Amino acid sequence: MKRLFLLDGMALIYRAHFAFIQNPIRNSKGTNTSALYGFINTLLSILEKENPTHIGVAFDTSAPTPRHILFPAYKAQRDEMPEELAAAIPHVKALCRAFGIPVLEVDGFEADDIIGTLVKRAELEEFESFMVTPDKDFAQLISESTWMWKPGRKGSDHEIIDLPTMLKNWEIERPAQVIDILGLWGDAADNIPGIPGVGEKKREDYGEAFLAAIHDWLSENPPQEFAPLAPAAAPDPKPRGPGILNSTAQLTLELWKSGNSIAQIAETRSLAETTIENHLAQAIENGEPLDPRAFYTAAEEQQMQAALDGYDEASLKPVFEQLEGRISYGKLRLFRAISARLETAG
Repeated sequence: MKRLFLLDGMALIYRAHFAFIQNPIRNSKGTNTSALYGFINTLLSILEKENPTHIGVAFDTSAPTPRHILFPAYKAQRDEMPEELAAAIPHVKALCRAFGIPVLEVDGFEADDIIGTLVKRAELEEFESFMVTPDKDFAQLISESTWMWKPGRKGSDHEIIDLPTMLKNWEIERPAQVIDILGLWGDAADNIPGIPGVGEKKREDYGEAFLAAIHDWLSENPPQEFAPLAPAAAPDPKPRGPGILNSTAQLTLELWKSGNSIAQIAETRSLAETTIENHLAQAIENGEPLDPRAFYTAAEEQQMQAALDGYDEASLKPVFEQLEGRISYGKLRLFRAISARLETAG
């Protein structure tokens, strides 16, 4: 079965950045790496556990969309993106490319539009599709072959929302009714007004019959000044070249084995070293024939070798403390994994 995973890049990095806002993760240079750290954890979880055959990460661009033209106040109330979060975005995109994962961007369309277009196209080609996002708006796209893969919070596991679960949670009969409900609620985050006095806490006040009556009336009397947005046109994949979504988890592993992407991944080590290095160390411990020595210099190798000489315990914490933070824990674990394999081979 073909399994497509589409990640809502902007939603995931926003979520990760603000999850650590009280205690940001910083590297040795003081750079805030919270967004990158959270994004990598989600990405690696999918690559390791979900067996995707196709994968891509969608991002918004700075270009206006039809929503901005139809409703100029759309998102107008939002504060400017924090500088540290904005600085993380290029590194997240670089990481995706290093993993061989397409970055999906189309001027005039939001990540939501791209993901929605592609999952509907994928349904026609008999894919199982997973929309990786915390955004409730995606509920309207759930079907018998399309799920929401919702990241966990505060250490909890992720949640996969299927069609029966979504219909039960929203107390509706069809996914299209999510649009009706969201229209009634409005969306303060996007500066979209709703019906005064109508909100999620008053869900019982507008049941199936109420929604059906409103839908029927609007179908017969569409108010032109609030005409619904036309469905987003499908992004043309031709300018992006062949294989827009042919990247797979297996391809990533093959790139690692061949060494083709190690240098690229290593370029991000100053921002994501522990997560990536721990992941590579685990792969080596599991027998993968990797040799990513681009992650440490000759001088660091000498320091780690000296610190590890004669040390046979499982926990690396004493050795890490001995190095006094000069070398990351992930790098130390990676070096020992490689050394252990070389010793076994010798």
